[in-house]
Amino acid sequence: MIMTLSLLIYATLECRIRTALDKENEVFPNQKGKPISNPTTRWVFQRFIGIHELTLSQDQVLIVNLTPPQLLILRLLGHKFQKIAALALQQQVAYFTPSTVAVFTALAITTASRISVSDSRKA
Repeated sequence: MIMTLSLLIYATLECRIRTALDKENEVFPNQKGKPISNPTTRWVFQRFIGIHELTLSQDQVLIVNLTPPQLLILRLLGHKFQKIAALALQQQVAYFTPSTVAVFTALAITTASRISVSDSRKA
């Protein structure tokens, strides 16, 4: 019973992704990087591996390592799926690519070192 329900959800999601890709005239890269309009749900799931939540403070959470194909799928699935993903974290989140996170990290390190240098000069 559970396996049947799982396969039904899997097939429904695959159909929804493929229909949205066709409707929006978009493509999704396959395992070899070739753009296709009929990805399998398994491949889409595999492409979502490696996304992490970075907590900067109690009020600030970042979702890092989102790539353009992942953002495309989230956009194509619609607002409800994006809302569910945000609710799963139970916080408002911002989406950043690895390069953006690197810039923020560099700024944080630079700011922290400036603060510690100025504090040591006062002492």
